[in-house]
Amino acid sequence: DNVVYWWKGNDNIQKVQYYNIYRQPIGTTTPPTSSDLRDQVQNIYGGPATHTYTDVGAGSKGKAVYVYSIKSANYYGNGSWGAAGNNQFYEEDLLAPPRCELLQNCPNPIAGGATTIKYALLKQGQTSLKVYNLLGEEIKTLVNGIRPAGFHTVNWNGSDNLGRQVSNGVYFYRLASGEFKAVNRMIVLR
Repeated sequence: DNVVYWWKGNDNIQKVQYYNIYRQPIGTTTPPTSSDLRDQVQNIYGGPATHTYTDVGAGSKGKAVYVYSIKSANYYGNGSWGAAGNNQFYEEDLLAPPRCELLQNCPNPIAGGATTIKYALLKQGQTSLKVYNLLGEEIKTLVNGIRPAGFHTVNWNGSDNLGRQVSNGVYFYRLASGEFKAVNRMIVLR
């Protein structure tokens, strides 16, 4: 069995009624269609921050067989790809993701509280994830050390390295692990 996990993002604001679960073979380059639809999962308002779906009978002893995509849908059937971002989600048995990736933080803009940054690493290695201001000055070190291959989640509460809350504005976060480097932008609006 494959167990697919996904994070709910602003489901109350978007009035998400359910999530469509799509399954495609690894290496598929086309977007999912109705023939790829596996199931619909009802959204639970006020429930846990994550959902799970078990694709019974799928999987092959640790080898990736399928790629899963999630599309939220409101009461009118309209929605967006990826719960909490434009992401693809993979079976639990997959020991390492198919590629290194730095995802868009959620929520963005940050209007108080914390934001979540997710990333994936192909192999274990020295990893850093840092937040910078528009001048390129380091504001906060979120990760600095050896990280294993796999999927990772980091929360940032909007503070700098001295524990002070940062001001409103545009910030960048940079992931570096081995030869992989990626930068994304986020906005703080309090």
